[in-house]
Amino acid sequence: MSGIAGGRRQLRAMAKTTFVRFPVADLTTSVDFFTGLGFASDSGSTDENATSMVVGTDEW
Repeated sequence: MSGIAGGRRQLRAMAKTTFVRFPVADLTTSVDFFTGLGFASDSGSTDENATSMVVGTDEW
């Protein structure tokens, strides 16, 4: 988004979220693998069938 303030153009960053889904044969092994790489599991979006791994919070 852009706007004009005081005759100068200002740019504002917009928040963006990207979700990517990968089917896996063994969820526990996949979570262990990605956790070992340093990614965090989002416990609020996790059950026995799926999980969310947080790749980055400030990616552009």
